[in-house]
Amino acid sequence: MQRQWGVIDDFIIYRYSDDDLFIIPNATNADSVEQALTGLLPKNLTIQNQHLDFGIIAIQGPKSPLVLEQLGIPTELAYMSFVNSEFHGVQIMVCRTGYTGEVGFEIVVPSENLVELWRALLDVAQPMGGLPAGLGARDILRTEMGYPLHGQDIAPEITPVEALLSWSIGWAKPEFQGRNSLIAMREKGAPRKRVAIRVIGRGIPRAHMGVFSDQELTIRVGEITSGTYSPTLKGGIALALVDSAALEFNPTDFYVDARGKSLICERTSLPFVPVSPR
Repeated sequence: MQRQWGVIDDFIIYRYSDDDLFIIPNATNADSVEQALTGLLPKNLTIQNQHLDFGIIAIQGPKSPLVLEQLGIPTELAYMSFVNSEFHGVQIMVCRTGYTGEVGFEIVVPSENLVELWRALLDVAQPMGGLPAGLGARDILRTEMGYPLHGQDIAPEITPVEALLSWSIGWAKPEFQGRNSLIAMREKGAPRKRVAIRVIGRGIPRAHMGVFSDQELTIRVGEITSGTYSPTLKGGIALALVDSAALEFNPTDFYVDARGKSLICERTSLPFVPVSPR
């Protein structure tokens, strides 16, 4: 599969004007995003890599607006919008987004002021029951929502059509990398598709475990791309890439090879957990 079929990164662009854009990629993909965009830009535009100049703190949950309001940070923003503000005289960027499915914000702050803001947020959040959370907690929450993670559910080797993200492609554009290949895949049908599965009984599916159509684990039809234990549902959940032909033959029942143990699974819809109001 050629690289241009897949996804280099899933970044967010905040637009100040038509020629002043602030791009937030996944941190580990900053260099590859810069390389890809540099080769496509017209000569009158340039990219300034500020990856080390800023940090981002995500404040997530139903009480996140209350936390920010106590620090004088604005919260009346439309989803996926942003506004510039100040914290202790330092300019910050308040983004109304997040990767947990909850109401939330991401604060972009100069690196040298990151610790000061972090401590201030904790001082306000902890009396409300707020706690620091790392990537492990974020990964559980985004999986419960069915949000894809770059490098696992989407990647240069996984196309948006396979990942059921065709809505993210500007199909009307006359030209973009991989256009002809993706159009052909959309019309012919993707050879594999992303599905959501839930374990029946005990067991936790993990990334790269095999997905099978039979309990004896002899007919492999796919692979787990993201898997975890859902504290909300009290059971194992996963996203997987499964052969389209297998889905036509058996669209609902699967088995996952968990180190030789056959986990009985059923296909379900996304999100695993209902969406919170935004």
